[in-house]
Amino acid sequence: METIQWIPLFLSLVLFSCTDNDNSPDKEIEQALNPKVEGKIFIGNKVNGGWILDLDTGHYSKIPNTDWDENPNYPGLASFSAAALYYGNGEFVETIENCVVEFGNDKDCIVFHNNDGNINGSFQISDIALSTARLSPDGTSVAITVENEGNPFKILHVYNRSGELMRVFDKRKINSDDFSWTTSNQIVYISGQSIYVSNSDVPIITFRDEGIIPGEPSISPDGTQVVFTLGEDTSQGVEGTIWLINIDGTGLRQLTTKEMDLPVTPSHKSAIWSPDGQWVFVVDGTSIEGNAYVVPADAQKVELTQKRNTLAVPVLSYFRETFEFQDNDPISLSSQFGVNYGEIYWLP
Repeated sequence: METIQWIPLFLSLVLFSCTDNDNSPDKEIEQALNPKVEGKIFIGNKVNGGWILDLDTGHYSKIPNTDWDENPNYPGLASFSAAALYYGNGEFVETIENCVVEFGNDKDCIVFHNNDGNINGSFQISDIALSTARLSPDGTSVAITVENEGNPFKILHVYNRSGELMRVFDKRKINSDDFSWTTSNQIVYISGQSIYVSNSDVPIITFRDEGIIPGEPSISPDGTQVVFTLGEDTSQGVEGTIWLINIDGTGLRQLTTKEMDLPVTPSHKSAIWSPDGQWVFVVDGTSIEGNAYVVPADAQKVELTQKRNTLAVPVLSYFRETFEFQDNDPISLSSQFGVNYGEIYWLP
């Protein structure tokens, strides 16, 4: 299953506007709120449970009922991940690989949770899940990439909430992170160098440059734009810069660009929209430590850096709150952030 790898990030959503001479860290934290960018980041980690980052406070809390390491209901081989309902009502869907382990008849499970984490539905699938299941905007369906016995190897299945297979996309290969629901309950997906919408076999765009492919599409809240990564296909997924295009294939635009003094290829990825559609959250995994930024959605060729003033805004958080093992030192505000094999969503 191809998923988001461990990416330590620098997150800071801070505008330091000191009004006096007190430059202590505590004073800076008090002045760190940015009213233009708010909400929560849902992180459906496979390892150490799922987390929700409150962008207003920088603190993390567990996604309800996702203490997966302590779950006695599933075998030790089970692997968990979760995805939220886009910009929605707090419902999320959990994917459990190997939820049933029987010789020659293993099963994966799709489990629905309400806002409090309580289970309100589930079903099993016999196909091998290769991604985290994702809910449609109306909450009636889930889409998931699965292993195909024929060619192509990876295909997309759509199920209703009862587990009935409603639609199969098997004409072309679709990688694990390369699909996203639209607000009209269509699916935007990527195959090879092309981006498709599920209501047509004709791609909205095909990139012709050798070795360049799109990846990780995400739909704007109003359903009119797709943000995605465009770059080289690597073992860590597509690594390049972030681009946008209108859902009808017009208006292609580069949102982020390489840091001017950086000699290596940029690795901007995991772009997601803010609920109001004004910002795009971008992970910069170019360096070992990594960074994450919010970028105005109407900008162009924004340099992701903390060395110079740009339109990209970094974010701070108490990232060590997510560590499985804690020492006795106080948890301080830091610019580190991480995603360990999970889905990211920006919630209100």
